Amino acid sequence: MRVLATLVAFAHVWCNAAASSCFSVSEGSFGGSLSRPYSIDITSGATEITCVLSCTSANSVYGTLSANGLTNSNSDCGASININNVGSDTNAQLFLYADTYQDLSVDCACVDTSTPAPTPTLGCFSGETLVQRSDHPEPIQMKHLKVGDAVLAKSGVYKRVYAWGHIDRKLPASFLQLHMADAPTPLEVTGDHMVYVNGKAGPIRAEVVNIGDELLGSTPGKFHEVTKITSKERSGVFYPLTEDGTIVVNGVLASTYVDIQRDGNEYMRLGRFQLPFTKGFLSHVFYSPLRLWCLGVAAGICEGRDHIDGANFWDSLGSNLDELAENQESLHGQLVVYLLTIVVPAMSMTIEFAVGPSLAPLLILLGCVAVLSWGNTGAAGRAGKRKVA
Repeated sequence: MRVLATLVAFAHVWCNAAASSCFSVSEGSFGGSLSRPYSIDITSGATEITCVLSCTSANSVYGTLSANGLTNSNSDCGASININNVGSDTNAQLFLYADTYQDLSVDCACVDTSTPAPTPTLGCFSGETLVQRSDHPEPIQMKHLKVGDAVLAKSGVYKRVYAWGHIDRKLPASFLQLHMADAPTPLEVTGDHMVYVNGKAGPIRAEVVNIGDELLGSTPGKFHEVTKITSKERSGVFYPLTEDGTIVVNGVLASTYVDIQRDGNEYMRLGRFQLPFTKGFLSHVFYSPLRLWCLGVAAGICEGRDHIDGANFWDSLGSNLDELAENQESLHGQLVVYLLTIVVPAMSMTIEFAVGPSLAPLLILLGCVAVLSWGNTGAAGRAGKRKVA
């Protein structure tokens, strides 16, 4: 959980301002103590510097950051140290102390807070993106898509759109245009949305696709070579969620999910460790409770009326959990966040896989009733034995 807290803390720095990495060092593991100063060259134009202490374990770890006559300190694995109003200073000093530590490293970001960062946009398609609906002979633009429509997805199968992950018909956004030799119109997608590329085990973020890469087509064995990559400013962002987490857009296969990491890898990473699960798979697991709710309980709430700033309640919950994880200091608090973000969706996904999303809520309800009934029967039996005695 310390590794997760570190990732969330450092991601917070990058997501809230125009940041660039200005210092990074890895000290590895050591059974003794470390006491060492470092000099950090502050990126030109930066007005703020934040350093994150990362380690899997340590008897003690402590850092002090100084710049432009200002000083700030913090301790513990996953702690961040921040100094605002750096001003004209061209360097900062970091003093690091650690005792009996494992996987110790420090990453610093220099931030220009004088220029507000653009409002982050969840991975989306433009409204002009083309999708194939089951009841329509010709492709339609995504801005005309509705919850409940069945759209062409992986392996040429039609899957229902059960919710909008994000929809805002007026929000301005910058889209990548992936041009293909055999496609009349380019695919328009934000850089953090994921697409399928030949040779990859799972989907990757669109911004790491290169000219010459082959995007997977609507049927197995069909590929579309990327010949040119441009950008386009448009108003309107659309992020449909389908039953299997895939959708065919402009003739190519794409994920319905966004990549929250920037490494360009198809596998999820936690710190230095690569998990054996693709980002597409783990995203599909995370959305399982929402699928069960939309497809098996109350579809009406998933049509977009509950959206907050364009995002549905499940995406908003995910953002709140990220913030909650960042602020946790106790093991109990971290455990609660871990259960909410990992265990509950995994249990939901297991039941969904066994009986399908429509029947899974009923099975969960019957299971809860059975457990409560068994508990009441057991309690009554114990009470009867005490009376006989």
